[in-house]
Amino acid sequence: MIVEQDVLVGLLQDSLDAGQNPHLTIVSASMSPLLQVGDQVILERVALAEIAANDVLILRSTEALFTHRLVTTLNHDGHRYWVTRGDRTLCYDPAWNDAEVVGRVCGRRRGTQTQRWDVGKGLWLNRHFGRLAQLEARIFDNQPLNWSRLAQPEQRLMGQRWRQGWHRPIFLFGRAVFQLWRRLILLLIR
Repeated sequence: MIVEQDVLVGLLQDSLDAGQNPHLTIVSASMSPLLQVGDQVILERVALAEIAANDVLILRSTEALFTHRLVTTLNHDGHRYWVTRGDRTLCYDPAWNDAEVVGRVCGRRRGTQTQRWDVGKGLWLNRHFGRLAQLEARIFDNQPLNWSRLAQPEQRLMGQRWRQGWHRPIFLFGRAVFQLWRRLILLLIR
Protein backbone atom coordinates (compact mmCIF):
# COMPACT_ATOMS: atom_id res chain seq x y z
CA MET A 1 0.00 0.00 0.00
CA ILE A 2 1.35 3.42 -0.94
CA VAL A 3 0.26 6.41 1.13
CA GLU A 4 0.36 9.87 -0.44
CA GLN A 5 2.81 12.14 1.37
CA ASP A 6 0.19 14.82 2.08
CA VAL A 7 -2.02 12.18 3.69
CA LEU A 8 0.90 10.90 5.78
CA VAL A 9 1.84 14.39 6.96
CA GLY A 10 -1.82 15.05 7.78
CA LEU A 11 -1.95 11.87 9.87
CA LEU A 12 1.27 12.84 11.65
CA GLN A 13 -0.10 16.33 12.40
CA ASP A 14 -3.36 14.81 13.72
CA SER A 15 -1.38 12.48 16.02
CA LEU A 16 0.78 15.36 17.26
CA ASP A 17 -2.32 17.52 17.83
CA ALA A 18 -3.78 14.68 19.92
CA GLY A 19 -0.67 14.69 22.15
CA GLN A 20 0.77 11.50 20.70
CA ASN A 21 4.34 10.84 19.63
CA PRO A 22 4.18 9.04 16.27
CA HIS A 23 7.09 6.91 15.06
CA LEU A 24 8.63 6.98 11.57
CA THR A 25 11.04 4.42 10.13
CA ILE A 26 14.42 5.59 8.81
CA VAL A 27 15.06 4.52 5.19
CA SER A 28 18.46 6.14 4.47
CA ALA A 29 21.88 6.30 6.10
CA SER A 30 22.25 10.12 5.98
CA MET A 31 22.16 10.34 9.80
CA SER A 32 24.29 7.25 10.39
CA PRO A 33 25.48 6.00 12.81
CA LEU A 34 23.08 7.83 15.19
CA LEU A 35 20.10 6.78 13.09
CA GLN A 36 20.41 3.63 11.03
CA VAL A 37 18.17 2.24 8.32
CA GLY A 38 15.29 0.47 10.10
CA ASP A 39 15.43 2.60 13.28
CA GLN A 40 12.23 4.33 14.26
CA VAL A 41 12.34 7.98 15.28
CA ILE A 42 9.93 9.38 17.82
CA LEU A 43 8.36 12.62 16.68
CA GLU A 44 7.18 15.41 18.99
CA ARG A 45 5.23 18.59 18.40
CA VAL A 46 7.35 21.67 18.89
CA ALA A 47 6.73 25.37 18.48
CA LEU A 48 9.04 26.78 15.81
CA ALA A 49 10.40 29.29 18.34
CA GLU A 50 11.59 26.38 20.54
CA ILE A 51 13.69 24.72 17.84
CA ALA A 52 17.43 25.18 18.41
CA ALA A 53 20.58 24.48 16.43
CA ASN A 54 21.50 20.77 16.52
CA ASP A 55 17.90 19.60 16.96
CA VAL A 56 17.00 16.73 14.64
CA LEU A 57 13.91 17.65 12.61
CA ILE A 58 11.42 15.92 10.37
CA LEU A 59 10.95 18.02 7.24
CA ARG A 60 8.80 17.52 4.20
CA SER A 61 9.71 18.16 0.60
CA THR A 62 7.54 17.49 -2.41
CA GLU A 63 9.14 14.03 -2.78
CA ALA A 64 9.71 12.70 0.75
CA LEU A 65 10.13 13.29 4.46
CA PHE A 66 13.66 14.03 5.68
CA THR A 67 15.21 13.51 9.11
CA HIS A 68 18.19 15.87 9.40
CA ARG A 69 19.99 18.01 11.95
CA LEU A 70 19.39 21.77 12.11
CA VAL A 71 22.55 23.75 11.40
CA THR A 72 21.18 27.29 11.55
CA THR A 73 18.41 29.56 10.36
CA LEU A 74 18.70 32.22 7.67
CA ASN A 75 16.49 35.20 6.95
CA HIS A 76 15.77 36.00 3.32
CA ASP A 77 13.23 38.53 2.00
CA GLY A 78 11.64 38.78 5.46
CA HIS A 79 11.15 35.02 5.86
CA ARG A 80 12.96 32.54 8.11
CA TYR A 81 14.50 29.45 6.52
CA TRP A 82 15.91 26.35 8.20
CA VAL A 83 19.31 25.01 7.11
CA THR A 84 19.88 21.29 7.76
CA ARG A 85 22.19 18.44 6.85
CA GLY A 86 22.58 14.78 7.64
CA ASP A 87 25.26 13.86 10.20
CA ARG A 88 26.93 11.56 7.68
CA THR A 89 26.82 13.92 4.72
CA LEU A 90 28.95 16.96 4.08
CA CYS A 91 26.26 18.69 2.09
CA TYR A 92 23.64 21.18 3.23
CA ASP A 93 20.05 20.58 2.22
CA PRO A 94 18.12 23.23 0.30
CA ALA A 95 16.72 25.75 2.78
CA TRP A 96 13.35 24.78 4.31
CA ASN A 97 10.51 27.20 5.06
CA ASP A 98 8.40 27.12 8.25
CA ALA A 99 5.57 25.14 6.61
CA GLU A 100 7.98 22.31 5.75
CA VAL A 101 8.91 21.64 9.39
CA VAL A 102 6.77 18.71 10.57
CA GLY A 103 8.25 18.25 14.04
CA ARG A 104 11.30 17.45 16.16
CA VAL A 105 12.78 14.04 16.84
CA CYS A 106 12.81 13.35 20.59
CA GLY A 107 14.22 9.83 20.51
CA ARG A 108 14.74 6.63 18.59
CA ARG A 109 13.74 3.01 18.80
CA ARG A 110 16.24 0.42 17.64
CA GLY A 111 15.02 -3.14 17.89
CA THR A 112 13.42 -3.45 21.33
CA GLN A 113 15.29 -0.53 22.91
CA THR A 114 13.96 3.01 23.04
CA GLN A 115 16.25 5.93 23.77
CA ARG A 116 14.83 9.35 24.60
CA TRP A 117 16.92 12.34 23.52
CA ASP A 118 15.51 14.77 26.04
CA VAL A 119 16.92 13.10 29.20
CA GLY A 120 20.01 11.26 30.46
CA LYS A 121 22.36 9.46 28.11
CA GLY A 122 20.20 10.16 25.07
CA LEU A 123 20.32 13.90 25.70
CA TRP A 124 24.11 13.78 26.04
CA LEU A 125 24.43 11.61 22.92
CA ASN A 126 22.34 13.86 20.69
CA ARG A 127 24.10 17.01 21.92
CA HIS A 128 27.51 15.40 21.38
CA PHE A 129 26.61 14.37 17.82
CA GLY A 130 25.39 17.93 17.21
CA ARG A 131 28.69 19.37 18.42
CA LEU A 132 30.60 16.92 16.22
CA ALA A 133 28.57 18.07 13.20
CA GLN A 134 29.40 21.70 14.04
CA LEU A 135 33.12 20.92 14.44
CA GLU A 136 33.15 18.97 11.19
CA ALA A 137 31.58 21.92 9.35
CA ARG A 138 34.02 24.35 10.94
CA ILE A 139 37.00 22.26 9.81
CA PHE A 140 35.88 21.28 6.32
CA ASP A 141 33.69 24.18 5.23
CA ASN A 142 35.64 27.29 4.35
CA GLN A 143 32.76 29.25 2.77
CA PRO A 144 30.20 31.42 4.56
CA LEU A 145 26.72 29.94 4.75
CA ASN A 146 24.30 32.35 3.08
CA TRP A 147 21.20 32.39 0.89
CA SER A 148 23.00 32.71 -2.45
CA ARG A 149 25.16 29.70 -1.62
CA LEU A 150 22.20 27.53 -0.63
CA ALA A 151 20.36 28.45 -3.84
CA GLN A 152 23.07 26.73 -5.93
CA PRO A 153 23.19 22.92 -5.50
CA GLU A 154 26.90 22.67 -6.33
CA GLN A 155 27.68 25.27 -3.63
CA ARG A 156 25.92 23.35 -0.82
CA LEU A 157 28.72 20.79 -0.75
CA MET A 158 31.18 21.33 2.10
CA GLY A 159 34.92 21.04 1.85
CA GLN A 160 35.34 21.53 -1.89
CA ARG A 161 38.97 22.60 -1.59
CA TRP A 162 39.65 19.61 0.69
CA ARG A 163 38.35 17.12 -1.87
CA GLN A 164 41.00 17.86 -4.50
CA GLY A 165 44.75 17.55 -4.97
CA TRP A 166 47.08 17.01 -2.06
CA HIS A 167 44.31 17.90 0.44
CA ARG A 168 42.28 14.79 -0.47
CA PRO A 169 44.11 12.24 1.75
CA ILE A 170 43.84 14.64 4.71
CA PHE A 171 40.15 15.13 3.98
CA LEU A 172 39.47 11.38 3.77
CA PHE A 173 41.44 10.71 6.96
CA GLY A 174 39.57 13.48 8.80
CA ARG A 175 36.20 12.14 7.66
CA ALA A 176 37.17 8.65 8.80
CA VAL A 177 38.19 9.98 12.23
CA PHE A 178 34.83 11.72 12.67
CA GLN A 179 32.89 8.58 11.66
CA LEU A 180 35.03 6.40 13.93
CA TRP A 181 34.50 8.80 16.84
CA ARG A 182 30.71 8.67 16.29
CA ARG A 183 30.72 4.86 16.29
CA LEU A 184 32.91 4.71 19.40
CA ILE A 185 30.56 7.04 21.29
CA LEU A 186 27.60 4.86 20.34
CA LEU A 187 29.38 1.77 21.67
CA LEU A 188 30.19 3.49 24.96
CA ILE A 189 26.67 4.85 25.49
CA ARG A 190 24.82 1.55 25.11
